[in-house]
Amino acid sequence: MISGERRANNANRAITNGLIALHIPVPLTTVQWADEYYYLPKESSYTPGKWETLPFQVAIMNAMGMN
Repeated sequence: MISGERRANNANRAITNGLIALHIPVPLTTVQWADEYYYLPKESSYTPGKWETLPFQVAIMNAMGMN
């Protein structure tokens, strides 16, 4: 037989797992997304590695990315 405390913990875990599917991530601008996730591959870039947005690119990238 399952104790009351264990049953409550199981219910709490099930509810938490069910609510995770409803989580909506905070929208990122194009610049924020690129700085966080994008990298330049060595096969197609002069300087491979993590993307670094330059100041003159900010307005251009944000104008393209937000609908």
